[in-house]
Amino acid sequence: VNSTMRRLLLTSLLLGSQAAWADPFMECPSRAYLTQGTIANTYSVNLVTGDYALAQDDMGTKSKVNATGFNPNDQFMYGWSYEYHVPARIHSDFTIEPLISSEDKEKYGIVNSDFYVGDVSLTNNTYYVYGPGSAKGLYAISLDEGSDDYLQMKQVIDGKTLNLKIFDMAFHPTDGFAYTVDKTGILLRINVENGTAEEVADTGEAGTFGAVYFDVDENLYVSRNSDGKIFKIAIGLENYAAQLFALGPSSSINDGARCALAPVVDVSDTSIDFGDAPDSYDTLYTSNGPSH
Repeated sequence: VNSTMRRLLLTSLLLGSQAAWADPFMECPSRAYLTQGTIANTYSVNLVTGDYALAQDDMGTKSKVNATGFNPNDQFMYGWSYEYHVPARIHSDFTIEPLISSEDKEKYGIVNSDFYVGDVSLTNNTYYVYGPGSAKGLYAISLDEGSDDYLQMKQVIDGKTLNLKIFDMAFHPTDGFAYTVDKTGILLRINVENGTAEEVADTGEAGTFGAVYFDVDENLYVSRNSDGKIFKIAIGLENYAAQLFALGPSSSINDGARCALAPVVDVSDTSIDFGDAPDSYDTLYTSNGPSH
């Protein structure tokens, strides 16, 4: 059974009728996506300017979608459905497709919990979710439809042993590690293979960072829920101080996703102006220059 037929069959089982799902994203988008609300909706966010716009106010669910991540391996987003309590595929129109029926949850090892921390690893095509406490932990869910363990939910480590005060995480574009900033402002590097976390540095900014993103230049962006401030941390340059980068939307019950292989500046977006003074004035993007 090919993947298209499998999705149609799963749709019939889950929703009682067949539906034509939207396509994957046509490209690796430079914009970030913020999914929030007790009934999920998605905003498109320009990380450079902080501008945002509603992308979808009806994701086809009656509840939250969290722990979102973009998967460059198939150009879909993924997240955790709080309505179906299973992982879900998010299409280019931001509608969700639950990947496992309620009858098959035990077969796939789906735990009886919901998750608000997650992302997709670029290096092994796997969706990872995390929740603190002994009843949860760090879990791996393969997105490779050709693998024997496709969609099987496997615990890497329990959440009592890996006890982190985090609200989102993002995978580095090349090194295989997930990164995040905890509630106290500590930058963490998470090894999802063995379930360990290393404290890298104090970023100088604390809070609830509910949306975390990477770009292709190894810069980590963290968005603080309370005030919408977006901070940039230059992981590739080992400059771990959080620099104020842009002002985005304040939010709650939220999660962020972005294609980590895309530059943060869309070269086709002529509305962004970093100025034309020499770099000695710190005008360039690489210098965190002011933009408007």
